[in-house]
Amino acid sequence: MAKTLATAGRNGACDGVVDLLDAGKVNIYEGATLLATIPFGNPAFGDSAVGVATANAFTAGTAVASGAADSAKILKSDDTEVLTGLTVTATGGGGDIELDVTVIVAGDSVNITGGAKTITMPAT
Repeated sequence: MAKTLATAGRNGACDGVVDLLDAGKVNIYEGATLLATIPFGNPAFGDSAVGVATANAFTAGTAVASGAADSAKILKSDDTEVLTGLTVTATGGGGDIELDVTVIVAGDSVNITGGAKTITMPAT
């Protein structure tokens, strides 16, 4: 018989992860070069329902370097990594993080349009 995480367990696990992200941030990279940081709010996410938590509104980040975004990390407010190895695509591209632009120019605004807007804790 397959093991299944009941809804209460899924919600508890999901809330535990997203609570780490209050006042945290999403760092956008090209290779090892940090291109932009996009802050989460505080709280970062609402309470989970059926193992899914939805992010509260993001504030646009400002690019600190120029390049083509290819990866991202999600960090706590103290810069501890929570989620790494995330893919980055343009809006509608299906990446873990979807941005309004993926070719980033230093000084420009960078906005998350999809992907990181939900965190899901699966049942199996």
